[in-house]
Amino acid sequence: MIFLGFVWLVLLIVELVWGLTPALELLSLAIWIVFIVDFLLKFILAPEKGTM
Repeated sequence: MIFLGFVWLVLLIVELVWGLTPALELLSLAIWIVFIVDFLLKFILAPEKGTM
C-alpha cells in the first residue's frame, strides 16, 4: 500500500505538470479502487468498530 501511495503521488505530480494519458488515468483509477477495497476490508474485519 505504501508503494501504491508513492505511485499515486507521482501520478498526481505528473497530472498537475503535464496531464495524464488515458492509460495513466486508468492506473490512477485502479489505485483508488485498491485503496477503497483495502479500507473496506479492514473496516469490515475490524473486531471493534468505533469503541474507544
